[in-house]
Amino acid sequence: MRVIAAFAAVASFAMECKISSGSSGDIITETPDETCCAYQTHALFSIVARNLPAGMTWSMVGGMVGITSCTIPAEMGACDDDPANVADEPTTNMMAGYICDNWATCNTIGMTSTGMAAQVGGEFAGEKGQVAFCGSRTLGDGTLGTTSAPGATTAAATTAATTAVTTAAT
Repeated sequence: MRVIAAFAAVASFAMECKISSGSSGDIITETPDETCCAYQTHALFSIVARNLPAGMTWSMVGGMVGITSCTIPAEMGACDDDPANVADEPTTNMMAGYICDNWATCNTIGMTSTGMAAQVGGEFAGEKGQVAFCGSRTLGDGTLGTTSAPGATTAAATTAATTAVTTAAT
């Protein structure tokens, strides 16, 4: 009975976090608070924008997911010029580090996604998300996606998410 009560208490603090919502589908997870939701949203798009394969541009993909102006509130950091309208490298480092350091509560374990967005969302759900976010805390030093999450041995999620964006955009 105590386990059920403890679970109910934890569950009551969760909020729905819409990382992406639109005609291309939805990416939704539950987070403990607005900070975690904002960091997951901004870091996810920054990671994807910086890892597009040759031939893909963020201006094209960003427009498809509705990112056409800076998405970062000034109190959280700054946007970059290239790729435009997503978190700059220091802001992405900070956000990814926060997610990684707080993975026990700020995670993507329950992430769901629909439509074309499922191709990206699925690559950030659960352990794949942990690898992608924790690997991106060193963004800008040439090791994006190579620093593994605790217990992880690969950053395949970052590469897979990039491939998913490419597939969704074509």
